[in-house]
Amino acid sequence: MQNLALALEGPALECLREVKEEEVGAYDKIWSVLARRFGHLDEPERSMSRFDSRKQLDGESIAEIEQALGTLHREAWPRADEESKDLALKRKFEEGLRSPDMIQFLRLHASLDDFVQTVAKARRFAEAQEAARPKKSVRIVETVERDHGSEGIQPG
Repeated sequence: MQNLALALEGPALECLREVKEEEVGAYDKIWSVLARRFGHLDEPERSMSRFDSRKQLDGESIAEIEQALGTLHREAWPRADEESKDLALKRKFEEGLRSPDMIQFLRLHASLDDFVQTVAKARRFAEAQEAARPKKSVRIVETVERDHGSEGIQPG
């Protein structure tokens, strides 16, 4: 609790005054007080909505969307059993991908897989797509200027 008190400031530090360091469960109570003060009152519902509308963003990697979905699901349904969690994550992951080719690939090759296996196949697909892309090349074009008025005339 002392380490936490050193790290907090302002209103967050004021929240610690509600908890006595020696009481049983002080650490958990601190987080409860901080969540009540700084969190949203409807945090699970808010996370559910964000989970339902989450899609892969421009430039976002497969690993980043996997992590974002996992975090949102954990916040929205903290007591979900593993099977329903896996099904929800897999469904939302596949729905939210930007690449239609990857979605089709996963529908064909990951239909019986769990979330972790599906993400692994998506990562391999993304890596294969990246490797198959032609590398951009740069050509330097140099123009040669000629003095057309002095052709054939020898300096004298």
